[in-house]
Amino acid sequence: MERIAKQTVEETVGTVSLKIARLENELKLLSVKQHLSSSYPDYQAKLALQEASARLQLSLMMEVRDQFMRVC
Repeated sequence: MERIAKQTVEETVGTVSLKIARLENELKLLSVKQHLSSSYPDYQAKLALQEASARLQLSLMMEVRDQFMRVC
């Protein structure tokens, strides 16, 4: 039973880590888009909001992963 629980936690940590990697890639892309859209302030503002949202999600996912790691 304990082995199954540990395996489930490890799989969950793996899933969360994949989501973290996706969010990190999204942040890199948003940064490039913001740099390229300097002539379009409205679009840049939209990208800034998307970046803030992605940073918040990333922070939450990292916190979740850390909590799961403490369980292991």
